[in-house]
Amino acid sequence: MFNEALGCIEGNCQKKFIITEKDREGIAVYGPYVEYEPGRYVVAFDISLYSYTPSYTDAIVAVVEVTAFLGNTVLAKSNVFASRLIAGKNLINLGFSLMDKADLEFRVRTTGRASLRIDHDRKVRKLSEREADYTPLLDPGDNPRDPFFLNHLGHLRGMYEHGASIRVDGSSTIASYYGVSFYMKNIEDFQIANEVFVFNEYNFHSSRECVVVDIGMNVGLTSLFMASIPTVRVVHSFEPYKVPYQRALENFGLNPSLSPKIKPYRCGLGARNERLTVFSQEDFTIGTSIKGLASGRSEEIDIHDASVELRKIVKDAKCRNLDVVVKMDCEGSEFPILDVLDREDLIKEVRIFLIEWHKWWSADRTQKDIVTYLTKNDFNVFDRTVASLISGQLYAVRTSN
Repeated sequence: MFNEALGCIEGNCQKKFIITEKDREGIAVYGPYVEYEPGRYVVAFDISLYSYTPSYTDAIVAVVEVTAFLGNTVLAKSNVFASRLIAGKNLINLGFSLMDKADLEFRVRTTGRASLRIDHDRKVRKLSEREADYTPLLDPGDNPRDPFFLNHLGHLRGMYEHGASIRVDGSSTIASYYGVSFYMKNIEDFQIANEVFVFNEYNFHSSRECVVVDIGMNVGLTSLFMASIPTVRVVHSFEPYKVPYQRALENFGLNPSLSPKIKPYRCGLGARNERLTVFSQEDFTIGTSIKGLASGRSEEIDIHDASVELRKIVKDAKCRNLDVVVKMDCEGSEFPILDVLDREDLIKEVRIFLIEWHKWWSADRTQKDIVTYLTKNDFNVFDRTVASLISGQLYAVRTSN
């Protein structure tokens, strides 16, 4: 059934659609109030964009729901993001479990942020026990072979519910947010993906074109996210450890429209040039500083003087009339990096800092030291550190030239 108050009806007796109007929200499709037996099912909603004005921040344009008891009990629901529909993924598969017989309703709720074309036909299929494990993440009939996919279904389903699309290509699991794709190989990847694509920790807007310096590239998700920002012209990405660096290159290879913007460097940044021999572990990269871990495999890493590298980037940016944006997530190296940038009078050459700071190395240094460096260089600082923690997020913008 259609809610004709939200739009107009198109089609014939075999196939009907509702075209919802922009800026009108509510339940556009509902019913059919049909009784289903207990079991596990998937329902497919066919939704496409009729008209939409893209914005950089991805929009939730609809919510699909399975309800019982005249809509009073929600058995399953999922947000529908504009990016998913722009990518041509118009079929939204929603899995649900039914413990007892019930009359069910399959709803599409429009948010009014776009004009949608919604098919009245919502196909429902009962799942075999094996299929029920990974539907709705994959298309019906897909046979995943990647052990990572099969071992992390709960986490992957969480990504799906937050707007990611998931696919298994051969024996590799690939996730995509807003047109950015990357391999899922490590449990840490879920944390990185959430920080970048769900919590939007590095989401910035500027009317001016800029270059980004990504200090602590890891597997490259932030670099790809930054490269997807229209005003970003180039991303300089620094990562000293071999495994995350190689994984970043693999992820860049999945994104041929973005990777030409990214210049990766197999080195870290610090107060001086040095080569260090440290321990590292392949599955533990998020919390690994340039001092390495207490155990693992021995690895040599190169550290470059941050002031030398940044001076080259600043010089090129000035020639091209570009602002400089610096993202730091480097497990304690932010303190020596800012020490040397302050000594060389380079902090003022940056327009925006996005910093995750860490109190790993010295008990007597906190974010207050970083704030002092920034405020004396005319930055407005937003300190989001939780008082009880020993790490936190800082954002700073320099408004004067």
